[in-house]
Amino acid sequence: MTNAAQDGPRILELRIHGIKNTPPSEMLGIPAAQLRLDQGDDEGGFWISTAPPGDPADPATPPVGVRREAYSWGAMARSDGGALFVIGQFFVQVAWLLLLPFGLCNTAYWAREIPIQRGSNEWRAGRGASSLRVFALGLTLLYVCALASVSLDLVGSQCLGDGKSCPALPNALTTFFDSVAPERGPRLAILSLLPLAGVFVLFLVSHHARMRYEAGIFETVTAMRAGGGARRRPLASDGFWDQARVGAPTEWLHLAASFLLVALLLGWDRVFAGSAGCGALNTFFVPGNACLDLASGPLSAALLPGIGMLAAAAGLIVVVVRIAAAADTVPKTTDAAQRERLARRKQHTRERFAGVLLAAAIVVFGFTAGVVAAAGDYHETAGDREFLGLVAAPSILLGALLAIAVSALGWRRGVPRWLSIAVVTVSGSALLVAVSQADEGGIPRIVAFAVAGTAALALLLLIVFVPVARRRTFRYQGWRGTGPGVLLLLSLGGAMILSTLLVLGVETWLETGGKPSGASAAAALGRLTPPAAFRDFGVILPLLALLLLTLVAVMVFLRLVRVPQLTTPHTGGGRPLRYPLTDYKDGRVPFVSDAGKLSMKMLRARRFAAMFHRGEPVLGFLAILLAVGFVFALTVHIDLALWRSYQALVVTVLGVIAVAAVVMVAGNAATKKERPLGVMWDLICFLPRAGHPFGPPCYAERVVPELRQRTLAWLGPEGLTHRGERTVIFSAHSLGGVLAVACLFTLQPETRVAVDNVGLLTYGTQLRVYFGRFWPELFGPGALGTRPQSAPSLWRADPWYRQVIEDHRDDDDVVAARARTASDADDPTLRGLLTQPSGAVAWFNLWRRTDYLGFPDHSHKANEIDSGADEFGPAEYLVQVATHPGYQSSAQYVANLHRMIDLL
Repeated sequence: MTNAAQDGPRILELRIHGIKNTPPSEMLGIPAAQLRLDQGDDEGGFWISTAPPGDPADPATPPVGVRREAYSWGAMARSDGGALFVIGQFFVQVAWLLLLPFGLCNTAYWAREIPIQRGSNEWRAGRGASSLRVFALGLTLLYVCALASVSLDLVGSQCLGDGKSCPALPNALTTFFDSVAPERGPRLAILSLLPLAGVFVLFLVSHHARMRYEAGIFETVTAMRAGGGARRRPLASDGFWDQARVGAPTEWLHLAASFLLVALLLGWDRVFAGSAGCGALNTFFVPGNACLDLASGPLSAALLPGIGMLAAAAGLIVVVVRIAAAADTVPKTTDAAQRERLARRKQHTRERFAGVLLAAAIVVFGFTAGVVAAAGDYHETAGDREFLGLVAAPSILLGALLAIAVSALGWRRGVPRWLSIAVVTVSGSALLVAVSQADEGGIPRIVAFAVAGTAALALLLLIVFVPVARRRTFRYQGWRGTGPGVLLLLSLGGAMILSTLLVLGVETWLETGGKPSGASAAAALGRLTPPAAFRDFGVILPLLALLLLTLVAVMVFLRLVRVPQLTTPHTGGGRPLRYPLTDYKDGRVPFVSDAGKLSMKMLRARRFAAMFHRGEPVLGFLAILLAVGFVFALTVHIDLALWRSYQALVVTVLGVIAVAAVVMVAGNAATKKERPLGVMWDLICFLPRAGHPFGPPCYAERVVPELRQRTLAWLGPEGLTHRGERTVIFSAHSLGGVLAVACLFTLQPETRVAVDNVGLLTYGTQLRVYFGRFWPELFGPGALGTRPQSAPSLWRADPWYRQVIEDHRDDDDVVAARARTASDADDPTLRGLLTQPSGAVAWFNLWRRTDYLGFPDHSHKANEIDSGADEFGPAEYLVQVATHPGYQSSAQYVANLHRMIDLL
């Protein structure tokens, strides 16, 4: 893009939308027909107006000397890139739904304590990175177990091999296996390809989406590297947006682990086939069973599949160790060229090792599948032909993932690593012993459960009481410093819910897809039995949902009883506030008992927004419920007639929900090319992939370099050398404010003069309340130079009551002095970056109490950054309450824009 002419506009107002994905025409306030793409493509770019100059009093008309552009990035986060040739749009949409837990896993990576970075081409990951990547591998293997439960267990072992009635099974499929693979071995060998195909689809969808827009940005990202070894906060460090923390080698390791796990499942089923008691974990180790006596049958029957099974198990251990031991840094050297060579050499070594391991995994899988196929119909016991490979695998995986998630609760809070590992190991081992005992074990099971519970309780007490000295600091972090663990629990919960819906949905479909006919079919009719981990978690899931809904319902009911009069920011110009309130001087939140209809409409909108602000404690409660559900699925097995009836009902209901979800995805695939649950992708795809290699691509890896390039192109040589020659004003709404902040951190220190010519207008943002609390090292008070923010209250009339009191009690001059000092440092805060030579801060933020997603960026108290916006819409809409959108049409936005122009 060329710069404006020398006598043209000298100020660029660059508008960036948020999670509402506002169209460019709406951002600019013009009809779509008067819009032109100035630079970009179908997924994002810079748009300008072709309309002639309008009324200067119209907010849609830029001030004289201002060029207004709209930057649109929403399609990068939500677009699925169209149907892949060999997959089809429906399966692409399903794959995107399954990728959601991987995205949550990536956000948990950045919720850890991220260290200060020391130089170019080096990334210090900090505590928990290795464990988190092992957790990510476990998520992939959990999906493998879910897909294998469908193909190998429900279809291959029960519908086609056990004589159970599966009326929905297509006749073509039954005929195919009757003619090609009528025996168990060949049938399972063929069906074992389906879980691998499913994982490959997840890999392909993620990889294809990432490559859509990454190919053209490498030169821009490389130009952002400043070189040198100065200490930088993470967002300002070299290579933050292009450092491959999980790349091709990790992807290949996940694929290798999938091949190895399927081989292990096949080998396990073949080795222990026909042995009494091998179909349940709590009878597997009972004395007298032949499960561990591999020599009880013909040697050739167990030798070859046993070799394949042991090779697969050994390979899985190698993959886990390799992922856990993967270093995040490169050898330190002062020579930049040598550092680059060492980094490339290390990357090539990783790729070679991962490639060799993937090839070996394919060989092991092929060998094991071939041995199983050659065994014929090896499962001889009629009516007891379940797939033994899935008896314990999902439960073991769920237990390991739960252990990592619980230990992650203490990553930020300072629980010693060795102590956390020791306690988790003791608890997990005791739990495994407990669930592996026979029902008649009696006292030993009780003792084992007691040891497991005591160890788990000890870990929770350590997490709560170890960080005594930093307890006040944790008030200002998400979930009091347990954010990594909470996000991992939510990620595991999402994966388990999707896996359970998949397994139980297919089970319900197979059982109810038609009516059996004939006496033989009636005699064979019986319910299918999915693996215990998915079945038991599915049974407890409605109870967890009921508890969550009860909590929300009680909170909503208590808040609807009366209408509170909440604090409001001062607004200059525009419409006067109704029932304005600056602070709670008497220590309580006043209530409004009688007001006019218009006033009550506005007050109720404030109350609704306040209820929406309580998302953090609700998500924390959800994480606790999910953890309880995981423990229930692992330990509790009820054998009562009433419970079995409830279980059958729940399985059917969840199956119907799963079918409805499939219909929703199919409808989405048929009508539009956008990923399901579009807002979720805006939120979880902002940060680079660093945990799960199949996670959704990071749109900011394109957005931030493009914003930076556009800024420097506009400023040009004059703006980079002289203050005030050219000016860029970032006008950012909601999540767009986070993108603008990320871009500003890349403009220093080498382009320090450019930062002096840049201003920031934000409105409806969550920088302080959400991003600063959940990712403190990236957007916390130490990075932004703003006040810290405590958590919202779930029960108070004003969820921010405590913060309002604290903001009004503390002296704002201390924070301002700290920001001015930081502006002279090598790595200043955002406030320091935007502090002008006059001492004024070129950062203005608008918010209002009726906004369910907008908050002050610095303080509820009147300050130089935050101010209020109208709580009612434009004059022609007298009863329209302004909420999250519509800031740009307010009188306060126009006033702030002119203030910024004057300041710069």
